Amino acid sequence: MELFRFIPKKVRSSSEWSNNGKYVLYKKIHNLPVLYVEDDTVYVFLDLRIINQVILIVKHLQELGVEFYFTHPDFSNPGEEWIESKVLYHYLFSYADKNFHKKIHKIEFDFLKNMTNWVSKFSSYHKLKEVYDKFIPVVNDNYYDYFTGNRVMNYPEHIREEFRTLWRDIQINNLL
Repeated sequence: MELFRFIPKKVRSSSEWSNNGKYVLYKKIHNLPVLYVEDDTVYVFLDLRIINQVILIVKHLQELGVEFYFTHPDFSNPGEEWIESKVLYHYLFSYADKNFHKKIHKIEFDFLKNMTNWVSKFSSYHKLKEVYDKFIPVVNDNYYDYFTGNRVMNYPEHIREEFRTLWRDIQINNLL
């Protein structure tokens, strides 16, 4: 499969982008994998260190009409064992990141639909529910700032509000 077609045309000639075997790489200090193809299935590494390049690839794949899934950047290491709960946790963790959340909504990509497609192909909804139940306290976590005398939330209000109804949205996407 020709991997250069997965690199957007406006950056294809840039020296920062390259491909190596089954990987599309982006050079930021060193080459970071952005995309991986295995058995005609396209995986995009949800690496928040290169969020702009990931969004660029997602938008391009969406325009091409290519079905793809996200995965954890650790799995770019061939020696790393693939763990489905780690991928699911990283889906939720990335979605809770305020910069990624804003940018994924800006390009109008249905992230939850992508996650439910991944779950129906590679995992189970029981496993997703377990991971979701473990992640909800992380999103709602707060701490007391002794300097200001206030409680400080780890995630913004709009992220916490969305995660309160996220399981319902996942179930609706599963039905559709």
